[in-house]
Amino acid sequence: MGDHVIDIREIEDNFYELAEAVKVLTAHRAIVTKPRRYKENILNLAKEAQFKVIVFQEQYYFYKQDIDVFLEEHISYCKATEMLKTSDSSFYYLIKSHNIKKYQLSHKHKFYARKELIPLIEQVNQRVLIDSKKNNEKNLRFNTEGYYPTPEAQKKLNLYLKQWDKLREEYNLKEVRFGGRSFYSKQEIDGLIKKQSEDKDKYYCLEDLEKLLNLNKETITKRFRGFKKNVPSYLRNRFPRSFCLFVKSEVEQMINEHLQNEVFATLTDPLDMFNYKYNSYFRDVEFNYNSNTIKLWLEFAKNNLINARGSSPKYISDAVNNYIQCTKHVYKFTSTKEIYEFTSNEINLNLLHTSIPRLQRLHMYKFICKIYDFYLSNYNKKIFKLERIIRPKNLSTQVLKKEIYSFEEYKTLFDFCNQTIFHKTKAIEDVKSLFLDKEYFNYDSSWLYNIIHLNNAWRHSDVVKFPRIEFEGTKIEGLEWLENHDINFEDAQKIVRQVMRKDLKVSKTNATNNFFCSQDLCISFATAAVICELRTRRVAPLSDFIIDFGVRNNNFSQKSKTLFYKGLPIKFKFQSLKMNRSLLSYTYSLLVQKGKYNAALEVAQRLRAHYDYETTNIYIVIPDEELDYLTKQLFSREHFGFIPNLLAEVLFGESNVNAKKQRTSEIIKLKEIFGGVYGIEHLAAFLNKVQTERKTVAEIILDSSFEEVQELLFNIYANLLPSKQENYQCLYGRCVRPNLKCSDNCSFAIPNFYAIASLAKDVEERVDAFIDSFYKTTLEAEKIKMVNRLLTVLNCWGEAIEKFGKEEVYKFLNRDELKEKLQLINVEEISSYIAHP
Repeated sequence: MGDHVIDIREIEDNFYELAEAVKVLTAHRAIVTKPRRYKENILNLAKEAQFKVIVFQEQYYFYKQDIDVFLEEHISYCKATEMLKTSDSSFYYLIKSHNIKKYQLSHKHKFYARKELIPLIEQVNQRVLIDSKKNNEKNLRFNTEGYYPTPEAQKKLNLYLKQWDKLREEYNLKEVRFGGRSFYSKQEIDGLIKKQSEDKDKYYCLEDLEKLLNLNKETITKRFRGFKKNVPSYLRNRFPRSFCLFVKSEVEQMINEHLQNEVFATLTDPLDMFNYKYNSYFRDVEFNYNSNTIKLWLEFAKNNLINARGSSPKYISDAVNNYIQCTKHVYKFTSTKEIYEFTSNEINLNLLHTSIPRLQRLHMYKFICKIYDFYLSNYNKKIFKLERIIRPKNLSTQVLKKEIYSFEEYKTLFDFCNQTIFHKTKAIEDVKSLFLDKEYFNYDSSWLYNIIHLNNAWRHSDVVKFPRIEFEGTKIEGLEWLENHDINFEDAQKIVRQVMRKDLKVSKTNATNNFFCSQDLCISFATAAVICELRTRRVAPLSDFIIDFGVRNNNFSQKSKTLFYKGLPIKFKFQSLKMNRSLLSYTYSLLVQKGKYNAALEVAQRLRAHYDYETTNIYIVIPDEELDYLTKQLFSREHFGFIPNLLAEVLFGESNVNAKKQRTSEIIKLKEIFGGVYGIEHLAAFLNKVQTERKTVAEIILDSSFEEVQELLFNIYANLLPSKQENYQCLYGRCVRPNLKCSDNCSFAIPNFYAIASLAKDVEERVDAFIDSFYKTTLEAEKIKMVNRLLTVLNCWGEAIEKFGKEEVYKFLNRDELKEKLQLINVEEISSYIAHP
């Protein structure tokens, strides 16, 4: 070994560079990924095996011919043991007892002279060394034709040692030992190899589904939880890094059903919905006769569904599903003959059995009656006896007790749900368990579900369809942030009002469903909703809703109830309908105690209509000291404008600014809406007019007694005052300005939060109409009218901003567009048209 001055071409043709030499010498086994780590080892081997080595530009090169000859004349340890088909201990005994020289590159790469070792291997393979532990007989022969030695069996199945050991245990593979060697039946091993080949494409792993569905692992694990199974030990080579598999056929069936449901969800007409599902279920169904019963049934079902047009989407969807299920029953029952060929008992057992849901039996009973009349009048056939057919309506039903929660129970649950820090910690811990694929108890959903029920008499089906929320405009960042920070009241209100802006619908009637959250519950509600939203973003980003109990119909499961109510100081069993009845009962009782008998009567009628309740059963006595507390939990306080502010000032002293400062504030407010580019004096005239109109209202309120003002404020909160426009109330029982819209800044109008949407529309229409028409008309009276109508609606818009803030109010209206339009209006030019008081 030494330095040589040599041509680079000769090196490339005749020598291996160090890394190349290592790769050539280790090619028989696992690929070496970092060959330069073997520098010292290969130099030692070269010295021992007498490889020619040169150094050129500080790099080592090995003579190709020497290495090639070495590999021809020597056999690797792996090849040798494969030939010998025995254990490591037997192999080492062989080379040690015959003093065979070892050439070693690493502990995995050892070589022995072929001419010395191969004859010994062949000699050993001609005889069997008896296992001394089991048999002392000599020269016993064993036919290995029907067996694989352990290393060969393991290699054929392509399993690592741990995988092989697990397979042997799982399939109870029987080991046969002879002469220190272990064997396994070829029949069993070949059967597993065949099973590997047949089953390798029957499954998806998580990585496969990630690519196929473009979803994260947590979402997949949750969505396909029922299809998950452990990796079979014989497929460990196909899925070496997977902990679970999903049966392809089941997953693909679920995906197809999901796609069908997506298409179904786009349909609105009940007939289209029925036809779509009918074609999906019964496309390939054939009868061995021309069934008249099926034709009549389909005609009956479709006619009834046509009559359902105009009903709520949920009602239509449920009706379609019920008729599809009925179709399945009719198809199955009449697959061999017409319905009139069956006896009454056969019809009762197959179509009207109590195992079939009551509503479906009712549909089929009506059909049976109709088909009876049809055959009797058209064919005069002898058919089943109608009087023996069981009428579902005649079946006895269990009468449920219609109870309500006591006020003490309600208040205890309220206080429990309002322990924000306690529930936040538990909910976050539970959600983090879900992210780690551990047991999850839906604590966040339980918390939000209960809070919503405390302020809203919503059905379960509406509560669990609570919408997604956004964090824009808040300090909220994520789950880790929430662990270390509390949501402040300002951000909580933004979350509440965001939900109030959404177009929520009652699932049963499709009517508007207004959301309410009291100020006392505001922070707890927002915290629960944020945790639910963060969980949904992670595990179900495509979902429209954030409450998820992970069970059929998204019911508040017993498992979730048990954990959530664990810290509640009273024994409590939650029922959605019972809580709804309770809220309405409290409202009724509160109104009665306040002397609002007409309003109480409306609530009582609602209770009787929805819950079949008698007035005597719903009245409860509420302690006087709890009346204000309950008022805050049942009635919204999201009103704005002059009247609620003045009432609050009279009752609570909430405003201490004098009239001059107040007017200056209002002028500045209007200036901001116009862009702040004009003088105060031009707007002062209009505001003087407004203040003069309000003076009459102020005198009425200020001349009232404290009790009268208190009652008036309660009426506003309870929405008991009359109105001729939605989301407004009127101070007077009878409208004194019948030609004026409430939103036209009527001094007697009291708008609430939901009025902002219609107010925003009025603002846009007034501004557009002003820009379009003001400069076209020459009539001074018309100009005065347009100017004052514009300033009136903008003043009302300013009051909404004062109550709820710019950020909230301008979510109903594009602020930049409004600003651009208002800059086209010259306030100085229109100031002469402002009507003076």
